[in-house]
Amino acid sequence: MKAKSIKGKSIEEIKAALKQCKVDGYQPNLAFVFISIKQDRNAITSMLTENNIDVIGATSCTEFIDGHQDEGSIVILLLDLNRNFYKILFEKIEEQKLNESAVKLSKAALEIFKNPCFILLTTSLTADGNMIDGEAIIRDMVKELGNEFNLFGGMAGDDLTFTGAYVFNNDNTTGYGMVALVMDADKIDLHGMAISGWKPIGITKTVTKSEGNTVYTIDDKPALDVYMRYLGTAIPDYYNQLQFFENLGNQYPLQIEREPGFGFLLRQISTLWKQSYSGQVNLKTPYKGMQMQMRC
Repeated sequence: MKAKSIKGKSIEEIKAALKQCKVDGYQPNLAFVFISIKQDRNAITSMLTENNIDVIGATSCTEFIDGHQDEGSIVILLLDLNRNFYKILFEKIEEQKLNESAVKLSKAALEIFKNPCFILLTTSLTADGNMIDGEAIIRDMVKELGNEFNLFGGMAGDDLTFTGAYVFNNDNTTGYGMVALVMDADKIDLHGMAISGWKPIGITKTVTKSEGNTVYTIDDKPALDVYMRYLGTAIPDYYNQLQFFENLGNQYPLQIEREPGFGFLLRQISTLWKQSYSGQVNLKTPYKGMQMQMRC
């Protein structure tokens, strides 16, 4: 398997980069696409489809590849992976419950490969303000697949506009759903690690009230009050949510202790203000630091 990466600020630049990477006879058939919502993802997907390239993609929040980082752009990782070794599955959650989508995707994967492994991309914040629960998806997949399967991935971004993120493949796109590259783990060796660079501060505290991935109280105090007190700053008002998330919630995640032997989790913070309550914290998976390796 050979991999090449390309980048651009327009479809014309991507077309030129794709043409250039094929001059030595390279014929990719699979593309990971990460694209700003400012770009035309339908045009990019159509262009790749015309070149007989399968697509798994997500909108992003800062695009980076090969040491390059940009905003409002397009980055693509191209692979020449044997099509017998993978399948791209797509599930919209709009038409069913979250757990139904996760179970359906898991069962479909088992029908394709006896021993599947996954790279899973999900939406995050929807256009109407709902945050997808990524951990619930994983829990439902574990119920179907057991504990002994490899899964990597992350949530789509929307350039911190809070207008809704999207995932897509060659034929479909959704603002509330998931797309997965399912691979035959008997043929492809998938490894990875997450690196954050963050170090914990303070003492261990206890979440005393939560619902899904929303934390309401920590040690019986409003979660946002506790979080902001540790940062030594005031709670922003309703109209400064974006500034809060970009400057603080995105940079100072919470470290969550799990059961012994399962390590720690880092979760970024977003907030959901309501007139009657200003202390809840919504946890989401970090975008930064994921590394993956595939061998086939």
